[in-house]
Amino acid sequence: MRDVISSSEFLGYSFICSFISSVILSILFLIFFGGIDSFVFFAVLMFSLIFFIFYLIFGTPSQIILNKKPKKFSIIYLFVYLLISLCITAVLSLIGDVRNPLVSLDSCIFCLLASLIFWICDSFFLQDGSL
Repeated sequence: MRDVISSSEFLGYSFICSFISSVILSILFLIFFGGIDSFVFFAVLMFSLIFFIFYLIFGTPSQIILNKKPKKFSIIYLFVYLLISLCITAVLSLIGDVRNPLVSLDSCIFCLLASLIFWICDSFFLQDGSL
């Protein structure tokens, strides 16, 4: 078993995975939830930065743990990312005083999109077992 934590190559790919995931998620977020009128470069940049921070804080540690036994497109990994996304949404809603966001269709779609995008990027960039 390789030492994933000390691998600078792994962290580089994790950084790329988080960056690409955040850009894709911000574009889809603006198209689906804000409408095409809100799709401007500054908005993409702002949302990408916010999503990138969350992916780095919560995605990278989960990638480190899951990449000890790398598997491309593992449904278990998708469920782990979905669970993390749901927990983050629940905590942020408590901070923002939103009542039960998990019954909102928009929140559920957003959690699924965030997880799915990260899972796909993770499978392409990290889960090949060759790092």
